Amino acid sequence: MKAQLIPVYFKSAGDADFQKQLGVLKKLLADEAQFLEPVALGSALPQADAVVFPQLLGDAYRRVEDFRKIRVPILVITSEFGTMAMWDWEIVAFMKAEGVEMIAPYNVDQTRLLCRSLAVKRDMRST
Repeated sequence: MKAQLIPVYFKSAGDADFQKQLGVLKKLLADEAQFLEPVALGSALPQADAVVFPQLLGDAYRRVEDFRKIRVPILVITSEFGTMAMWDWEIVAFMKAEGVEMIAPYNVDQTRLLCRSLAVKRDMRST
């Protein structure tokens, strides 16, 4: 059983950096996560265990309301190591101050455990 994650992008799913990081995440989390089709921030989300941001942009500061509308856990996994890139802490801290909770793992083991936990949570709801 794998966590079902929705990759969320700001401007375009075709953005080279977005696609590169999404590819990295698919390899790193191949045993723990299934990645659904990417969705634009602010769009309706299909059912899933969480959303994942493979890339954060400064545009996030102007999109707080779009983040608030997300009703599943928000994962920030923006580094090639399966963690949050160090410069993204400012956006995560800003969002927390605005009442938007984000999960930003600091090592790949934590990221994998998080994905397994999301899958178990979904399984437990159906039993």
